[in-house]
Amino acid sequence: EKAFQLGCDQVVVILTKPEHELRTPQKDEKLAIYMRKKYPAAAEGLCQRAMRYNKGVALAQEYAKQGKALIVSPDDTCGVDTLKKNKSSLQRLYEKGYKDGEKISNYLYNER
Repeated sequence: EKAFQLGCDQVVVILTKPEHELRTPQKDEKLAIYMRKKYPAAAEGLCQRAMRYNKGVALAQEYAKQGKALIVSPDDTCGVDTLKKNKSSLQRLYEKGYKDGEKISNYLYNER
């Protein structure tokens, strides 16, 4: 939304999860419990993260329907999660992302 306010007419949104996969707050809320006493504002932000993420994706989807945004997201995450270090899974996800990146130049340069 900010990019459009600044005058952009096209936006690319890059997601780290599949586009239709909603974020759930459970992991964030568990971590927030440990942070709340020392970092209350950060803990509160963490508790709101899933809601903000899902709302942002929904907004991006609306812009995509209007042709104003391109959403680039993996069709699956190859078993990679935030703290996973399996090199073959990371390599597969990297290769998928690299291939998906081709969509960006097609969207920005070939549609005009």
